[in-house]
Amino acid sequence: MKSCRRVFIIHVYSSKTIDEGYLRVIARVVTSGLLLSYGIRKRTCICIETPKLSFVVLGSRIRRLYSDDSSSSGIIRRVIQGEPHTGIRFLSSCNELSCKVKFDAVKFMNNLATLDLGNINYPLCLDIHIIQDGDRYVVEGLGLEPWYVVTVLNITLDNLGIDT
Repeated sequence: MKSCRRVFIIHVYSSKTIDEGYLRVIARVVTSGLLLSYGIRKRTCICIETPKLSFVVLGSRIRRLYSDDSSSSGIIRRVIQGEPHTGIRFLSSCNELSCKVKFDAVKFMNNLATLDLGNINYPLCLDIHIIQDGDRYVVEGLGLEPWYVVTVLNITLDNLGIDT
C-alpha cells in the first residue's frame, strides 16, 4: 500500500459483529480517520481487524463514503458480510501492511514530546485496541470513543507537519 503514509490499525474484538453499535463504531472510526471538510485524506488508510476478518480502507481509492452514520454503517455491514466495495481490500491480517514500525496510539499520544519526529519511518502505523465497556466501545487504556482518538491523532499529526 504505497499510497498509505498514515495507517490506523484498529483492533475490534467483540462477539457482536453484526450489532448496530459495533458497526457504527467501525464506521465512525473510518469516517473520522479519512474524511475532511473538503475531501478525503488520500494518503491515510484504516485497517480494521475483527475476529472474523480484516480489511483496509484506502483513502486514495475509497468511493461513496459519506459522513452520515447510516450510509457508512451500511458500507461496513456489507463488507463484514463479505461484499466488495471500491477502495476496501480484504486481508488475512493487518500485518500484511508494510509497517516497519508500529506505535501503540495511546503511548504515542502520551510520548509526543519525547519522540524524534524527524526520523519517522513511513508509513506511520498507529495501533488502536477497542474494547467493549458495557454498551460502549472505547480505546483500551483511555476510555474514550475511538473516533475521537483518531480525530485527535490526525489533527495533532497535521499540526506537527507529519505527512498526511
